[in-house]
Amino acid sequence: MPMNEIIRQRRKELGLTQEKVAAALGVTAPAVNKWEKGTTWPDLSLIAPLARLLGVDPNTLFCFQKELTPQEVGLFVKEVLAAVKGSGFPAGFEMAMEKTREYPGCPVLFHTLALTLDGSLRMSGLSAEERKPYEEQIVTLLERVAEGEEEQPRDHAVFLLASKYIVREEYEKARGYLARLPDRPALDKKQLQANLLIQEGKLEEAGELLERKFLLAANEVQTILYSLVSLACKEGDTSRADQLAEVTREAVALFGMWDYGSFVAPFQAAVARKDGPGTLAVLRPMLAALLTPWEQEKSPLYHHISRKKGEGLPPNFGLQVLPGLLRELDDGQYDFLQGEPGFRELLRDYWAKCEKEKA
Repeated sequence: MPMNEIIRQRRKELGLTQEKVAAALGVTAPAVNKWEKGTTWPDLSLIAPLARLLGVDPNTLFCFQKELTPQEVGLFVKEVLAAVKGSGFPAGFEMAMEKTREYPGCPVLFHTLALTLDGSLRMSGLSAEERKPYEEQIVTLLERVAEGEEEQPRDHAVFLLASKYIVREEYEKARGYLARLPDRPALDKKQLQANLLIQEGKLEEAGELLERKFLLAANEVQTILYSLVSLACKEGDTSRADQLAEVTREAVALFGMWDYGSFVAPFQAAVARKDGPGTLAVLRPMLAALLTPWEQEKSPLYHHISRKKGEGLPPNFGLQVLPGLLRELDDGQYDFLQGEPGFRELLRDYWAKCEKEKA
């Protein structure tokens, strides 16, 4: 419950008028009225006497209780995503920020919203300049989580902050967050847990656990390969970059991953060479793959988790990502493509698909 509602509710429960509250605190009745409407807030010096007057703890006024359950957070995130889809990213963002002001002491809310907003912002289609103020506020959310006591969300937030500061070229900050991350434990209990479940005859649980473990490892391998391609490009070793890109394509197919991922590394290598025809030759099937849903259930590697409702990428995920990618392709990094025959037509075709989805 937000502060304004707490003040109003407790005042009425105690049979106090706004005038009596004002007199007890040495303020005006209109000031109390504004507090209860939520248009202004009491001065910090008034929090303790106000809490005593209303018979509540100051932490209650500040809503520092962890009042939202993970289920409640999950439902709220769905509302935020619906607002983003229906009214645009700024509307969903403001809705999320209002909730953080209402529950400033709820780490699961801050963590989940930071991840949700970060992903939604990348898919929003906003320009780099338009994204900046939102990115700063998302970083602030992550920093709040990073200072928390709950290990899993804290470490995840620290990881994301280190990643963001590397991209921003703020290397000292990135190094500071990296130093806070624990090394991976030498012993992984999940394999042992799976063995135990198999022995106990709990085959469905064992299958799900092993497949999730495999999917996590496959994603990690894919990410490492992308980084190796990027490294080879920066070193000017285009031959090795192409070889690594081909390894990445084979890995995506072997691990039953989303086909879109098989084009990312070849695209990286072609862009690094400023190869207009080569980049366009990869870009065409890459965009088509982006709009082709990942059919996770076709791979024997994900037999158990693919049957779980809501697992995997949503069918329209590619369309959500597409606007951001198209804006990026208009960035200066891709100037060498601007005069390439068919490039502008390709972008127009896919912008038309975005507009059709909105309609």
